[in-house]
Amino acid sequence: MSKKVIIVEPLGPKTNVFAQYMTLPLLGPLYLGTILKQAGFDVLIHNENFSKNSLYTKQLTGDFLLLSLLTPTVERGHAIAKMFKKNNPHAKVIIGGIHPTLLPKESLAFADFVVQGEAEEIIVDLLRFGSSQQLINTELVKDLNKIPFPDFNLLHNYKENSIYPIITSRGCPFNCNFCSVTKTFGKEYRTVDLYKTVEELSLTKTKHIFFYDDNFTANKTRIKKLLTLMIEKKIKKTWVAQTRTDIADDEELLHLMKESGCLKVFMGIESLNDLVLRQYRKAQTQEQIEKNIKKIHSHGIQIHGMFIFGSDFDTPKTFHDTVSFCQKNKMETVQYLALTPFPGTQLYNDMESGNRLIHRQWAYYDTLHVVFKPRFISALDLQNKIIAAFEDFYSLVFILRGLLTSTMKFGNKVSNLITRLFARTIIGHWKKQNSDYLKYLANIAPDPRKSVPN
Repeated sequence: MSKKVIIVEPLGPKTNVFAQYMTLPLLGPLYLGTILKQAGFDVLIHNENFSKNSLYTKQLTGDFLLLSLLTPTVERGHAIAKMFKKNNPHAKVIIGGIHPTLLPKESLAFADFVVQGEAEEIIVDLLRFGSSQQLINTELVKDLNKIPFPDFNLLHNYKENSIYPIITSRGCPFNCNFCSVTKTFGKEYRTVDLYKTVEELSLTKTKHIFFYDDNFTANKTRIKKLLTLMIEKKIKKTWVAQTRTDIADDEELLHLMKESGCLKVFMGIESLNDLVLRQYRKAQTQEQIEKNIKKIHSHGIQIHGMFIFGSDFDTPKTFHDTVSFCQKNKMETVQYLALTPFPGTQLYNDMESGNRLIHRQWAYYDTLHVVFKPRFISALDLQNKIIAAFEDFYSLVFILRGLLTSTMKFGNKVSNLITRLFARTIIGHWKKQNSDYLKYLANIAPDPRKSVPN
């Protein structure tokens, strides 16, 4: 009889309103589930984000529980592990993911095994034979082509999404000081064979693709070959991806992106202050950013700009200037994020040594909550100014002005309008859900770890 494996991606905290509207799954659990299914295990994957409700953990029964945890979901993951072990005392619990990779000792009390790193090459043997070590440090997967296409049928209650997630690379050649990618996946840029990627794209019936790569265009020559293949193979899909602004330096790349179906790029601009950009180790300036935005827009590609507030070089004027820049340059959508010192990053080490961390309640380490002491204003002011920046950009006046002046096709114009109005709604929900946290920031207790609202 096949051993039963339950894999869970926990629900984010209720205070992370944005996450409650995210219905795309992480691919890690799907890769592991597919590998285990092919090895003869009976696999079921639960993604709490699909149901918007926490699992009734008493109903979870199996021989193994695998948990994939991010920093904001680690506390929920530990709670699931504890309840599962109570109800299935002879079962084994394996915990992995980005947070346990960076802070593995936290999860040891809740798991039989904690996997530090990528698990695709060790997971079958670990479940079959166990290990003499509780903490298992793995090597990076050198050949990503060995990883099978994810089997979405393993997801409990999964309804085919309008967006298909796919990843063509791991690692990032850059080293931004706030980012945990290189700590988790390394600086070595590893790729999937282009023909395998095209095969996966051709197999899915979904018409819209989200390339999950941390930096889709890190190797521009490679991506131009991929996009050319997509065009030659007549892959009729639209797509979005995460990129840097330097894609504008390559006209051929921009042309191929548009021709192959690119609708929008998610660009990590981070800041418009050249001092801040140097602090973050971003090789760009405000002048280059503005020039690149114009080039990208000239090819009919929309931009989702992502900015980070909270640097030591930010000033109270930073917020207004950033919103004005985004509106002036007609960015379709934006995210204004709080600088977040994720464990394992240089930023975290600096904040910890400088006694600037307000608390270590990981549920709030989601880039939406201020969790450190800024230098130029109070933590509460920073939090309020981030929300105000969102409200200013997504004001009804700007939304209507954009609708009237946009040169986008009608369908894209309507889609963008809906997205902006939806963003306004989410911001309102965030303020309601986080009223206790705002009160907390207004009156931080001497020992904040005991006082952070649940």
